[in-house]
Amino acid sequence: MSTLGPPPPMTILDSGCTGHYFSANTNLPNLQPDTTPITVTVANQQTMQSTHTAELPIPGIPKEARTV
Repeated sequence: MSTLGPPPPMTILDSGCTGHYFSANTNLPNLQPDTTPITVTVANQQTMQSTHTAELPIPGIPKEARTV
């Protein structure tokens, strides 16, 4: 019998993208409700609105670059 749970959510970093978006169940540091939500249009032309901001856990880069 295995005692392993489900794998953690996978994240793929694209340093050339306009923004970084994560699922609601991703565990990121400094998770806060978004006071200025943004709306994005996804591939199927539906829109989604941001709900929170957080920080990427990548040491060595400025905080401004880690905020998502």
